[in-house]
Amino acid sequence: MVQQRLEDLGIRTNTFADGRLVAILEPDLAGERQQDQIWAVIFRFRGRRGDLIDWLESCWSRAGA
Repeated sequence: MVQQRLEDLGIRTNTFADGRLVAILEPDLAGERQQDQIWAVIFRFRGRRGDLIDWLESCWSRAGA
């Protein structure tokens, strides 16, 4: 599911035989944006509900500032 979401976001990935997933980032600013997207995807799939709510509220407060 994580790999599919990253691919949907345009982030290339590679899976090794042992199950490891590697994201292939673009250079410069594009790679920095991809890094943020990867963090958000992993957080979404591994985060606890309370952490996700706190994160979302933080995003909303920054958007309104």
